[in-house]
Amino acid sequence: MSISYYVLVFLIVLIGLISVYWNYVKLMHLERQLFGHRIRSHWKKIGLSLAFSIVSGLTISGVLYGLGSMIPPILLFLWWGLALILSFFRFRFMASAVIGGLIVAVRILMEYFPPGSVIGSLLDEFWAFLGTIDVVSLLILTTMLFLADFLFLYFFGEKAATPYIERSKRGRLFGGYLFQSLFLYPIVLVVPGSIGIPITADVSLIPFPVLSGYQYQMTRTYPWIGKNMIARGSLLILFLLAVIIGISYYWPPAIWGSFLLLFAPEVLHQLNKRKEKNGQPVFVNDERGCRILALIDPSPAMKTGIRPGEIIQKINGVPIRTKKDIYYSLQKKPAYSKMEILDHDGEVRFVQRSLYHGEHHELGMVTSPEKNEPSILGGYPKGIIHSLNPKVSSDHPGIELTASHTPAP
Repeated sequence: MSISYYVLVFLIVLIGLISVYWNYVKLMHLERQLFGHRIRSHWKKIGLSLAFSIVSGLTISGVLYGLGSMIPPILLFLWWGLALILSFFRFRFMASAVIGGLIVAVRILMEYFPPGSVIGSLLDEFWAFLGTIDVVSLLILTTMLFLADFLFLYFFGEKAATPYIERSKRGRLFGGYLFQSLFLYPIVLVVPGSIGIPITADVSLIPFPVLSGYQYQMTRTYPWIGKNMIARGSLLILFLLAVIIGISYYWPPAIWGSFLLLFAPEVLHQLNKRKEKNGQPVFVNDERGCRILALIDPSPAMKTGIRPGEIIQKINGVPIRTKKDIYYSLQKKPAYSKMEILDHDGEVRFVQRSLYHGEHHELGMVTSPEKNEPSILGGYPKGIIHSLNPKVSSDHPGIELTASHTPAP
């Protein structure tokens, strides 16, 4: 393997690390613009993403080696090229299931179009290269990357999610959550011969870093409920893919079922979009009080057991209808504050907490938006340019903020 391959791999890893860092930094800036304070530390999100990526990447590498799967190292550049192109259309198209599923689909179809039969001699060499890809090995790799994305969403999705504010077509403000994460999986391929980094006389290692991610919007349901709905759909798709892989070992035509992988992320997105379209925003205030959108991490409110979606009805006996009510009721009696909370089941419970010097003036509670608050311009981010540089607008004409102009926390 020439030195140029490792130089390109180094550049790819560098681009991937910058992308992961930029994603979470911009989301943190978005929180500051919308709420005047970051909700969660971007360093914790970056550390969580990278730690999960490393463990998952090495695990996938071991499984591929154990199954004897063969992936040509040059496939790395095709993978990243497709990811770069598709990401400009939609952030979610960077998902490993989309990229790997597309390559699997083309690889299956080319069985019916041998080199030179349709596209001519100009692309014959590329077409021949695709023919060297073992479709089952590629399907196993892509399925396991899809599984890794699913596991992160299920176990850590809420910790990495970002609360935000959006404006409806009728001008009504409401809150929601943006599940947007990026991963750089350090896959290591074990290949025969000495074309990579030799570990024995007959076997060597080839680096194969893969960038993947997901993006979901949740405004019509609580984030943990929406996350579980997507997780159940992902689990069903993973089960079907495992069945397809198992059958294809004994009956090769079953590999046609792998087309499911190509459309899996879009199916999940459309199901979530349908729910978003038909439902009503949940993070809005009403006559019962102020609904909590998020909790600053760490904050006194988190220690009391308060959860997003619950409604603050009274503080120190004062009915709560606006954010100003929260501030003045807490300042009125900071040494001992008693809050009346309406939980998700519609039952009232009481929370007690003192407000100490230096703590957030609202105990770290971020409530659903009122009038004249900033919101994401043009709805939640879609393409990678918008996703990594979201714009925020206020109700004041002529004012537009970008993520590079961030107010102090």
